[in-house]
Amino acid sequence: MPKQNEEKLAEANKRADALAQKLEQSVAARKKAELVASEAKAEVDEAKAKAASVEDLQKRLEDAETALNEHKAAQAAREQGILKRLKSQSRRIQGVANADRFGVVPLLLPKKEEPKTFLTLA
Repeated sequence: MPKQNEEKLAEANKRADALAQKLEQSVAARKKAELVASEAKAEVDEAKAKAASVEDLQKRLEDAETALNEHKAAQAAREQGILKRLKSQSRRIQGVANADRFGVVPLLLPKKEEPKTFLTLA
């Protein structure tokens, strides 16, 4: 009987050793899984940050395009105003040149009202 007990004890020790080894492997696997999960979470966070950065850049690009279009429209309006003034001046100069050429007295040409000065307004 003592021999049987020794055999059972040896067998139980072997099973305990095998279970301890499996437990160590399980703990190592769990730590490895936690590390992989942590790395995956870091990658996800980095991807989210990059996506937010891309969205921010797209928004800034749209804002810049809008501002550029507004600037172009304002520039075109200024250019149209300048062209209008140049055409008006050209007609006026042409009228004066024609008057000189045909001997029209400049006093007979209609005068525009001169703006009042600050001294006369005071």
